[in-house]
Amino acid sequence: MVLRIPRPSIVFDAAHAVAALPSDAIRLLSRLGGLIDQAEILLARADRLLDSAERSVAAVNDATRKAEGVVARADATTKSVQQLTGEYAPLAERAAPLVRLFVEELQENEVRAAIKLTDSLPALRDHVENDVLPILATLDRVGPDVHELLDVTQDLRQAILGLPGFEFFRRRGEDRDEPSQQS
Repeated sequence: MVLRIPRPSIVFDAAHAVAALPSDAIRLLSRLGGLIDQAEILLARADRLLDSAERSVAAVNDATRKAEGVVARADATTKSVQQLTGEYAPLAERAAPLVRLFVEELQENEVRAAIKLTDSLPALRDHVENDVLPILATLDRVGPDVHELLDVTQDLRQAILGLPGFEFFRRRGEDRDEPSQQS
């Protein structure tokens, strides 16, 4: 193996390069410290971004849960509306012409009268409960009482007709009624 001896310029250049190594290393270490500082700043920003992203994800998850609840309630409401529509649609279709006629014929004074009647319903209810219903409860006794009263009246009429001279008084009363009817 052949050993080559370097030329002096090469050795001088190498010595010069070795001598520059500590200053280059210091410069590199200084730059490395700056890079580490910037990396720490970037890591802090990344940490804040990660915290913000986690809060955003939590907010999105919360909003998603709430939206799922709203969707579930809307679905239940939709089903209820569909059921009611299915039940009442035929009835509404049949009633529509009658309602249209009712609305066309309805006048403002009739609406006001209906409102007034509605306002007086509590008093009307009190009168029916306190005055009319007690009278109606006694109607089962009125029939026999009226029948008995008619029997007594018939007996009294027969008794009066049987009085002597009653025919004379009756004719005389008829004679007096005729001139007053002609006047």
